[in-house]
Amino acid sequence: MRRVRSAAAAAACWLACAGHAEPPAWQQEADAARRSAERGENVGMIVPRGLAIEASFPPGVYVYYNNPRPLCYAYRVPGEWVPMPGRGLLRSPDGRTTVGVNFRPPAQLGSVDGATVLERGQALLVRELEKALHQRLSGVERVRFDSERPGVWQLKTAPLKRRDGTEAPLPLTLLVDLSPQTIAEVQVSGAGDDETLARQIVAGLKTTTDPACYWPEFDDLLKALYAARKAGAR
Repeated sequence: MRRVRSAAAAAACWLACAGHAEPPAWQQEADAARRSAERGENVGMIVPRGLAIEASFPPGVYVYYNNPRPLCYAYRVPGEWVPMPGRGLLRSPDGRTTVGVNFRPPAQLGSVDGATVLERGQALLVRELEKALHQRLSGVERVRFDSERPGVWQLKTAPLKRRDGTEAPLPLTLLVDLSPQTIAEVQVSGAGDDETLARQIVAGLKTTTDPACYWPEFDDLLKALYAARKAGAR
């Protein structure tokens, strides 16, 4: 009788549990990313050098904001980077270079004075820089930045004052006009050739109001990463 009961229990479990098999690891991470997107958070993935997926996904940090309220965005910072928790920045492994990319929600820009999205974005950025640097910025101007992408501007100011009394230039700071939706800010410091890295980042900025956002690309990259790691572990 024990065998009968054991077999019956196994059959019952097979019927009851077949539809509740644990999803693959990449799917679990994708589900977690969707929950983060619902909370208004972006999600980043690091593609290191040497993986077999470089042809489709070159090395770098890939960031996705997949919440169409109010818009989705995505970008890639090429190279090797370490996230700086709580600061929204990336730094190079040697600590010499920092990169920051920020998209302004339309709601933020709507509360700032200015005739255009670009003017409002600049005013908001200057306000926040002054607060972060604990000083008033003088000589503020916006000049066109040499880029294949139109609508890219560099923010320039008079030299900044350090605590020790010396002066330093404002790090390379760009405003990317993505009217009518938003403004993207890109800042690069210490790269040796800051302008080239900034151009590469700017070239890959993208936004959409499509409800599907960039989930297909996100899922493809996530699956490719898991497959490459699994192949490398063999």
